[in-house]
Parts: sequence; structure tokens; C-alpha cells
Amino acid sequence: LGGEGRGARTSENVFDIQTPVAITMCVRDAGAKRKRLARVHYADWSDGTRAEKLARLAAVRQLGDVEWETLTLPESGSQIIPEGVGDWAAWPTIERLMPWAYSGVQLKRTWPVAPSEAVLADRWDEFVHSAAANRRALFVPTRDRDLDWSGKVGKGVCIPPRCPLLDVEHPDPARRSEASRQPTAVPFAYRSLDHEYLLLDGRLGDYLKPVLWEIHGDAQAYLCTIVKHPLQGGVAAVVAGPSPPDMDVFCNRGHAGNFPLWRDIDATVPNVTPGLLDLLTKTYGQPVDAPALFCYLAGILGTPAYTARYDEQLKRPNPRIPLAKTAGEFFEVAERGRRIAFLHSRGARFGSSGETLPAGRAQLVTPVETSTTPATMTYDASSGILHVGAGVVEGVSPEVWEFEASGFKIVQEWIRRRLAPIPGKARSELDAIRPIVWDATMQQDLLRTIWIAEELIEQHQPAMVELLERIEANGTWNVDDLPEPTEASTKAPKL
Repeated sequence: LGGEGRGARTSENVFDIQTPVAITMCVRDAGAKRKRLARVHYADWSDGTRAEKLARLAAVRQLGDVEWETLTLPESGSQIIPEGVGDWAAWPTIERLMPWAYSGVQLKRTWPVAPSEAVLADRWDEFVHSAAANRRALFVPTRDRDLDWSGKVGKGVCIPPRCPLLDVEHPDPARRSEASRQPTAVPFAYRSLDHEYLLLDGRLGDYLKPVLWEIHGDAQAYLCTIVKHPLQGGVAAVVAGPSPPDMDVFCNRGHAGNFPLWRDIDATVPNVTPGLLDLLTKTYGQPVDAPALFCYLAGILGTPAYTARYDEQLKRPNPRIPLAKTAGEFFEVAERGRRIAFLHSRGARFGSSGETLPAGRAQLVTPVETSTTPATMTYDASSGILHVGAGVVEGVSPEVWEFEASGFKIVQEWIRRRLAPIPGKARSELDAIRPIVWDATMQQDLLRTIWIAEELIEQHQPAMVELLERIEANGTWNVDDLPEPTEASTKAPKL
């Protein structure tokens, strides 16, 4: 019956809730074999208004009144949804090609992440020098983290253990000094095209995902999307590089779709289905390595061309990949995807010698004020003029302004994170400490974000529209002709 009220594809609910609703009836035959998968009969009534859905339900007098679709489940635990029809249903999912997906970093508090190291320094200083009675509320305690927590995260190598934050008040000066020492601020892939900084400290994050930090090296990259919820418009995935990504890096929701390129810090063990690279190499007649496959996926998913072409199919979760059967299309997409991955990662990954980020059409004609934090942003589509506080940016197209990742407006949210008001509901007073000054670096970063969106939309999206047509015309791999992931390849590496 649908009724999703929070995702990219919303529909009316039969109740006053935002969680989708389904009616499930289970029948067990006493003589059925336990190991045999059940037959599933499915009907999708998610379209329509609440009144229309209730009217359809009221008209049902027996099960035969419903037009059922019979589903074949591939294995126990599979999602009970139709696989689709035609070529789409025969294509592999990302997980068939890169079998290990891992949910990203989940802090359970927002103040240890900020757009600049200076903001994090101000927040930490406020935290350690606040009144003891107020410090716990500033921290935002959870089930797994409070001021008295101390311990080891993972092996304790990438994220060293520290004494409890309670020791900020310890009578021993050495303990007090150690507890008060600011954690290291590291670059952090926070949201699509938004790289910020994180106070990397086991005391500040509930689920830092130590395995991701322990395999993170200079060659590591992450393909980030959502697989458990339907995609909508804009890019279908982004590439993150400077650090393990936040759990909700892609579109601020729908975690558990982050695919690391490598399973080890030395970039010697690829996160690729065993045997797949050998098969592609033999078929194409030239070597295919893990970065080439990764960049192919970035090319397929990294512009709005994919979501525009497959909008109807993407009403179902778990995007599928048209994997080219011909070498020409594969390597052409892979090379374009390399540039797309370079743009997504803001130059952190997949750059060639001398390669630079774009300098585009939009121009900052009036600088953003530096005396106070700007509080507002407004955009006029007819003139292409963007105001950020007193700052004025000209030449911003409506397509760039609306550039999105499944409902998450990338350029708009990048700016909103750097305005005076707190986006959403602030969980700690520390979140109110925002960038005081939009210095030259931040103003240049604003333009760079706009310019990256320009290139993706104006150059790579039209090219990928044409390439997707050619790939389908010249043949794609059927999932049944590809090697299957081993059980070990689907699990996190043992380090």
C-alpha cells in the first residue's frame, strides 16, 4: 500500500504515519518441506490517494479479486519485491560486482563534524571549559557513549584509546591535561560533494566502523549510494575518497550502500567478485583491474543520466548495472567515470598528472561578508543569481541549483551547512558554533562546488545519455553469466 513519507519517492499513506504499510498473509501447509522457499504472491497498490487505496481494499471480497504477481525468491532473506522485467531484471546489482558493502561512520552526535578545523577547535574549547553541570548535555550521551566511556575502538591503532572525558575535572593535572587534549581533526566525507572535518576519537562516536579506518589508504575510494530504498533523481551514486564516509553520505538517509574499492590498506585485495576481472579481461582482450571496474560504475551511476533513463525501474530498491559486453563501451565509460570520480571526490582520488578541478561559468561578483556568519541564501532562477548573505554569485543555472542525489540538493545543502542557522534540529548547543568568517578558502570552495556540478551536468550527463544507449544496443552482461560472490567476499575483511 506504500505510504513512504520521508524518502525520495513519497506516496499517500492509509494511516497518519510516514512509514510505508503492507498487508501480509502467511499460510503454512502442514506437509510443506521446511527448506523449500515459500511461493509469494504480490500486488503493488502504492500509487493513488488514501481514499483510492481504501476504496480498493473495501472492494475486495476474496483473494481472487486481487491481480497477483507471483515472485520467485532467489534465496532465504531476499527482499519480497518484483525483480522487474526485460534486460533490467537480468542485469547484476552492484553487490554482484563489488560484494562487500559496509555502512559508514555513525557518530550519534553532530558537533564533532564541521566544515572547518577552526570550528571544531572552537567547539572543543567550549566543551572542555564549560561548567561541569552542563558538559554532559553538550556531549549528547547515548546508550554506547557517555562522559565516563573509555576503551579501544577496533585494534586501537587508527583510533588510539583515550582516558574518559570525565577526567577533564580530574584532580591529577596530567590526567586532566590528557582528557582535555583536542582530538585530531581529519578530513571527512560527510555528504555528497561535501568534505568536512571530523574529530576522530573513540569517545565521540558510537559506531566509528574501525575496519574502514584500518583499510583506508591513499588509494582507497568508496562508491556510495542507497540499496535498500528506491532512488529518485540526480546522481545515483557518488565517490568519496578522503576518508571513510559518513553513514548517510549519499543523500542524508538510507545507509548501508557504501562499497570500498579495496579490502586492505595496501590496495592489493580488491572488493570485486572473485573471477570477475579475469572474465572481463578475457572478453575485452585487454587488462581490466579493480579501479577500471570501479570507475565504470562511477560513470554509469555518477550523473543524472542513469536515473532519468531508468526512472520506472528505480521505483524498486537496489539499482542494477548495464555492464557493457563490448570493450569499446566499457573502457570509454571507465575513462569518463575516472573523471567523474575525480570530481565527486573533489580531486582527492583518480587524478592524473596535472589534472585540476574545473573553473566554470559561475562567478562570485560580491564576496560573502567576513565579519559575521551569513544567515540566508536566496536564488533567482530567471537571472541565475545566488545570494549568500551579502555575497552575490552570478551564472548559476537552475539545473546546478537543483542538482541532487535522490532528493538531497547538493549545492543548496553545502551552503546550508555553512550558514548561521542550524540545519534541522540541533542536538547540542555546540552545534550553534558555526563558521564565523567565510574566508577566501570557503568562498573558493563554494565556487568549486558549483563548478563541479556544472561539469557533471553539462559535459558528462549528455555523454552518458548517449553511452547508455550504445551499451544497451551493443549488448550487456546477464547476471547468470557472471561469477557469483563467495561467502568470504561478502564479509568484512579480518585484519
